Amino acid sequence: MQLGYWPRSSVDDPKNIGGFFFPMYYDWTALLTMLGLPIFGAMLFTLTLICLVKRPEGWSRRLSELGFAVLLFFITTAILRWDPLRVVEWYFD
Repeated sequence: MQLGYWPRSSVDDPKNIGGFFFPMYYDWTALLTMLGLPIFGAMLFTLTLICLVKRPEGWSRRLSELGFAVLLFFITTAILRWDPLRVVEWYFD
């Protein structure tokens, strides 16, 4: 919206688009994406192991919820890697 047109890869740098808070959003988004995805994946794996080993009450429901979360995690990672609109490439270029 700040540019008035769809940003072009390798031309419109997201850090220099403008606005007072945008550089802060850029840094936080990069940090959360690069650190958050691996941490979230490790937490899902750990919770799955705990659920399988301890088998608390309702463990089958919890395991299905974790399975759904793992599926969503892999779908999100696949879409970010595929990057059909080249948004991730532009953002981290």
